[in-house]
Amino acid sequence: MRVLDVFTQLVRKLKSKVTVKNPIAYYTGILNKKFEEMYFEKLYEMEFCNITQ
Repeated sequence: MRVLDVFTQLVRKLKSKVTVKNPIAYYTGILNKKFEEMYFEKLYEMEFCNITQ
């Protein structure tokens, strides 16, 4: 995940016809989602999320 990808997604959203009330909050939300995905991927790789124990 690159920050540039998240910023690009924000710019695409701002250029679309859908209005974003708070661009900073939208950007922060995208970042939080990406970081959460990365966190759970790393946990899975480290086998902390092994449900079959």
